[in-house]
Amino acid sequence: MSSQQDGGVPLSIAHSQQNVRLLELPPALLELLTSSDPPVIEIKSSAPPLSPTTPTSTSSANAVLCTPTQTFQIRQVQTSNSVFLTEPYLPPSSSTSTDTPSPPDSSFSSYPSSEPQPGTRAVATCAHTLELLPQPASPATAQWHLAQHLPIWSGPETNSLLTATTSSPSNLTRAAVFASIPLSPAECHDAWTALCTFEEAAQGRCWLPTAGARLGAWRALLRGLVARGLDMRGVCAGWEAGKRVGIGGLVGEIEEEEGWMVGLVKAVVGRVGKVEGGGQEEDEIWVDSAKLVPWTGEALLEAKTHYPEAIAIVEFMQEWRDCLPESWAEMTSLDVIQGRFAQPSSSTIRYVRDVQPSDSAPGSLASSKPTNRKWHEKFKQSRK
Repeated sequence: MSSQQDGGVPLSIAHSQQNVRLLELPPALLELLTSSDPPVIEIKSSAPPLSPTTPTSTSSANAVLCTPTQTFQIRQVQTSNSVFLTEPYLPPSSSTSTDTPSPPDSSFSSYPSSEPQPGTRAVATCAHTLELLPQPASPATAQWHLAQHLPIWSGPETNSLLTATTSSPSNLTRAAVFASIPLSPAECHDAWTALCTFEEAAQGRCWLPTAGARLGAWRALLRGLVARGLDMRGVCAGWEAGKRVGIGGLVGEIEEEEGWMVGLVKAVVGRVGKVEGGGQEEDEIWVDSAKLVPWTGEALLEAKTHYPEAIAIVEFMQEWRDCLPESWAEMTSLDVIQGRFAQPSSSTIRYVRDVQPSDSAPGSLASSKPTNRKWHEKFKQSRK
């Protein structure tokens, strides 16, 4: 039994309270941050779009916490409990002054009237906490965000803009673009690859190629391989066996002769396969037919049709086959681009675009408003 003289730990509340928010971490994120090699995490929000006339989704106005591979929404939650953040505190001793000792720096104190003892002091009162909600990965959302921050590259005729826009504030590097998007670096990278976005080497500026430009760069590469006298049947057989094909300085020649940027050609190959090598003269490429066939079909349909326009299916299929090596032309089928087209009639087809993120989408502002979370409600839910 404790004696009457055991007064517990003296507590005081500081007059000057710090502005603090407590962040509740999901178990998986807590384990990641306390591991032997914790990753860098970022708190991000969306930067203004490149064009002032571009509508901004309200969901992009929210702050998010990003690990290298995942994005979490940050939601403020009200609590009915009094939560104090404390620190050790040693009040001034009366022996240090002949004058009457002043009370501790507090609006409330449990210090007895006798000689003060070491205790604790509340330096912040938290009426709200922050919780993290995992945000499901959405390639369409990531690509939409990326497209809002980049200028369009529509083909070799766009090259004149490379010098004309040198001082434009929209000339962002890849790192700056990723920092402007409220998503994890991995999600940004996947969107970058999917859209064949490229960074122009001389100025370090990033460009978003149109569907026609992406397809044009691929066809230029295919023409270059044929012009070099390569047996495309043998090349395709090698690709199917996982072998890379050396192309020497072909991408540089394509830029010099036809105007297709080196960065774009390599981005296209990276979208449908791999490009490796120590430099342009040592480049080797590998192309995956399972990626190339549907990708060329989607890019062609997007380039050829604009809502509500459509194209004849027969015409589309013939041009699609022309975009591929002869060995892979017979792989074309509407089944491989299922979900990316609509048929206004039995004989026509048009491209179906991804839907822009909206307030009704997961992760919108409507789902992230502050809510009341009382302790008895949490307890009641845990009992179910």
